[in-house]
Amino acid sequence: DAVKANIFGVTKHYWVGIEDEMKLWVEENWRRWEAEKPEWLTQVVKAQIPVEWIPDEADRQKESVRRKSLRRPSVIESMMGMGDVTKV
Repeated sequence: DAVKANIFGVTKHYWVGIEDEMKLWVEENWRRWEAEKPEWLTQVVKAQIPVEWIPDEADRQKESVRRKSLRRPSVIESMMGMGDVTKV
């Protein structure tokens, strides 16, 4: 799963031809990932997964709310490993 998840970090143009397989993979595994919390499923990776691919309506809603609560600089900072640089 960790290797497959790398696809979410590239432009969606690379998804052409495999998007249906990717969607099915997310639908089949989302609940397990939420329960097991694998190390590779970071907040950044979760934000790259199309929310409409999340199989359960309650999980889609929860993820949508989580994404809206993210401050854009925090996502960028976490991608760069900088943490919250706004606090002094």
